Amino acid sequence: MDYVFAPIVWLLGFVVNVVLWLVWQLLWIVLWLVLPIVLASETEASTIFGDCELGSVPPVAGAYDLMAVIDDSLEGSNDIYFEGGDHRTLVHLTGGNFQHLMQDVPHAHIGARNRG
Repeated sequence: MDYVFAPIVWLLGFVVNVVLWLVWQLLWIVLWLVLPIVLASETEASTIFGDCELGSVPPVAGAYDLMAVIDDSLEGSNDIYFEGGDHRTLVHLTGGNFQHLMQDVPHAHIGARNRG
């Protein structure tokens, strides 16, 4: 009779592990989002982005194994432009391509438009 319950016990154990992992990930994101955020100096940034010119920071944090968050205001943009690692190159992505590239990056309300 134990052989009948073994798959059920295994499945319940699996579900519990998945739920615990998801809760842990959610708690980590919440903690990460409430911690104070400060801008890095150009010198600090250059140690991380050694392939970029001093003062230029790429928008794709995942390429450098960094965590990031995207402002909600970018969600409906048709076009996204950003520096290409120097102060002379401008990279253009359609909004759809940018969203695809950043699909695993959490979104949050970070800034507000100047309405003045």
